[in-house]
Amino acid sequence: MNTYNFILNIEMRYRKRQWWVVVGVIAAGAALMMWPVPDVSTGGWVLVRITGGGVLLAGLLLVIYLMRWPPFRNPLVAEALFQKPEQVVWVYHEVMQTMPFGIAVLQKITVCLARTDRTTLVLRVEPEDFDHLWKELQKMLSHATFGYSKDKAYMYKTEPRLLLRSE
Repeated sequence: MNTYNFILNIEMRYRKRQWWVVVGVIAAGAALMMWPVPDVSTGGWVLVRITGGGVLLAGLLLVIYLMRWPPFRNPLVAEALFQKPEQVVWVYHEVMQTMPFGIAVLQKITVCLARTDRTTLVLRVEPEDFDHLWKELQKMLSHATFGYSKDKAYMYKTEPRLLLRSE
């Protein structure tokens, strides 16, 4: 699989997960709305119906949100990256690890591609895809600086072109 298709595949998997969350929220709201309440006289049914309606409304708002916004709040990363790779000057990643009670449960990696026009393309990556993607980006963007530091962030804020490497 070439790099373009690999990145596009990563983006589409993320988008598919977003839709599954929306489907889950709508299903939960619908289930609460139809929940049989055995004792109607206590008024508990009102709370169940209001909660179900709120969850269902949140799900419908998420549908509108996903349909109105471009898929990744930016142009597709794969498209933007392959049309004008020379605009990318800095590539770094952020790792978010969820550790309840000190036990590693979930790890998310976000790859950020900072460009000369001070926009950043964001790509959410599964840990098993990260190494392959990072190597491909290093080959493809040999002119860009890789890795995060406060000095690089300051240089980018001052003048993004300072991060271009001479070959």
